Amino acid sequence: MKALFKLELRQAFISRNSLIVFAIFIGLAFVFGRYVDFLSPSDLLNSLFLIYLFIGMIVASSLFSGIISNEIETQTIRYVVPYQSRGHILIVKYVTVLIYFFILIGSSILTVLALRRDASIPVQSLLFIIGAYIYSANLIVLISVLCKTEKKSIISAILVSIMLPTFSIMNMLKPSIIFKGLNKLTPYAYIDKSNGFLILIGLAVFMGVITIFVFNRKEV
Repeated sequence: MKALFKLELRQAFISRNSLIVFAIFIGLAFVFGRYVDFLSPSDLLNSLFLIYLFIGMIVASSLFSGIISNEIETQTIRYVVPYQSRGHILIVKYVTVLIYFFILIGSSILTVLALRRDASIPVQSLLFIIGAYIYSANLIVLISVLCKTEKKSIISAILVSIMLPTFSIMNMLKPSIIFKGLNKLTPYAYIDKSNGFLILIGLAVFMGVITIFVFNRKEV
């Protein structure tokens, strides 16, 4: 399991796309820390986290949505299953996605704090963005397990990442029971909620259970 984990981390951090994403996140943090002086210190990271919420889900979709489906499609997972349980494989994939984005968030926060000494870390917003990325990681892995090919999983994940904020916008513009219900399934419904982190963790656990159920019964 340790060898598999090291391999996944190396693949996650040294690919060209992941390095480009890292540069974009740090670049945004640099711009906010150096040039965005019209926001108060307490609102600086709040605003940055909102941007990260939207682009983070799209980025996760493009980078990691093939994390399971690609190995099933190429049948490379057959060389792993005899030596690692399916549960261990899911844990490694999931933790890899989380570590990548936690390092992104941590590096971005340090960049802003280095440039704006008066900036403060909003604890509730920080917990929310952490919960949102835990939610996103579970959603991406679930989509990757459900789809048969990497191409389908990438397209599906990107579409879902666009649909989630759309549900929230439609709920604001044209409230209805349907849009309200769909919005409750997205992170955007809990941005200003004090218990948003816990709700997102609950949704993530629910998706994780479905992922394990489907993956354990999937032919590889």
